[in-house]
Amino acid sequence: MDENKEVKVSELKEGTLLELLWPPSGQWQIGTITHNWKNGEVAIRFEDDPFEEPLSYRLESYQFRVLSSVVKKERDETGSGGVSEQKPEDDGDTPMKQKQQQQEAEAAEDKGEQAADDEIEAIIDYVYNDNNEYGEAFNLYRVKWKGVSLSESTWEPKEHLSNASEMIERYNAQIAECNDNALNIRNVRRSPFDNNLLHDLWNLLHEVGDDEDNRYGAVWESEGRAFQVVDVERFGSNFLSRNKHPLIEDNSYDSFSRRMAVLGFEQETLSKLYHHPCFNAVSSKLIDLVGKNSLPLPDQHDKAALFKSRVLKEREKEREKTAAAAAAATGAVMSSSSSSLPSRPRQHTGGAAPVNMQMHHMYMQRMAPVVRPPTNVVYDLFVPIESDLDLNQCHLWTEHEVAQWIRHLPEWGNYYASKMMQNGVDGRMLLEMSDLQLVMNETDIQAMHRATFIHAVNQLRAIRRKSLLLQYVG
Repeated sequence: MDENKEVKVSELKEGTLLELLWPPSGQWQIGTITHNWKNGEVAIRFEDDPFEEPLSYRLESYQFRVLSSVVKKERDETGSGGVSEQKPEDDGDTPMKQKQQQQEAEAAEDKGEQAADDEIEAIIDYVYNDNNEYGEAFNLYRVKWKGVSLSESTWEPKEHLSNASEMIERYNAQIAECNDNALNIRNVRRSPFDNNLLHDLWNLLHEVGDDEDNRYGAVWESEGRAFQVVDVERFGSNFLSRNKHPLIEDNSYDSFSRRMAVLGFEQETLSKLYHHPCFNAVSSKLIDLVGKNSLPLPDQHDKAALFKSRVLKEREKEREKTAAAAAAATGAVMSSSSSSLPSRPRQHTGGAAPVNMQMHHMYMQRMAPVVRPPTNVVYDLFVPIESDLDLNQCHLWTEHEVAQWIRHLPEWGNYYASKMMQNGVDGRMLLEMSDLQLVMNETDIQAMHRATFIHAVNQLRAIRRKSLLLQYVG
């Protein structure tokens, strides 16, 4: 890109903040360089990156612009071509920087005010305290966000989750039905080993306070609402060594960190800061609530069941809207008829309307309207009639048959087949959902493929309508 012609990829350092134009969506994505491979490729972690490890990108293949950078600048004051000190560029309050700050502020505000269902993967824990002797009062749910690791899950006040009532209802139902003795449940609950470790940790923190020179390498932080590991070596050799745990490797800080994430501790990786609402300097009484109501992360069956329940609710809303519109139209007709002169009723020469035509009319009203793809897209696509799928019975397809159908789309169709099965997308969903946005979001269909997917679904709907017409009219 013109504005980056003077920036050499090999000179970009770790920590450089840049914007990259993402071809599938045509939108600029903000990311941070985590490693420069010195071969024209850099590893970049984007703000909404679903991958645990950042992917590598060859920047010469993309349009990009540097927002704030740490760039190596050469100088030849001594004639040896040495490398100068590294220092960040001073961008000042440039329009790009102001735009970035505004976007970050809006994103933080949106996430803090309301958490919507489509941002949340699952509710996995709950804690409650109304006793001020044990610390601040709270009523919190632990939220596992989509696209981020378990360690980045957060505790959210109940009032911030008003738009996630369905997730909370599902969590409450799972808690009521779960088998506390099941292995997957016991692995995420506080065990006797966890209990000993947490009480021992609280006691030593109570002893050392905020003295960073203590022999255990851990201190209270944030006025006793969190603790920090200030020395990994001391913490491992002097504290972890005396707390044997079957799920924590010998003296391994990384293993300890993973176990804390499972038990619900929010973490700041770089500063090694840990926070849990039930672990504070005021009292150790709340430690008994740590992991008491934890649930494991949802498996594919749970995700499919949740998605189906959301689809059913969307259908119910659509039916209510259709019924309300029909009632309003009927009322308008009745009002118009009552104000006009009485007329002789018309007689149907053929007797009552055929039952099959009535059924056809009712089904066509229930069928979702065709969703129109963008008009500027030209298709050369056909439904695979050579397959063993019965296209006339596509409304009865299971999620496995839908997966078989989508594999016949262009080469990218095979990628989404597993997504269809994981989310339980069956033929009835494809035919009756008036808004395919929900299906496409849950199955991660990329923006560049959505118009083609909509067109293919419309073909299925057209085939089904023709089949009904032949069945009931012919």
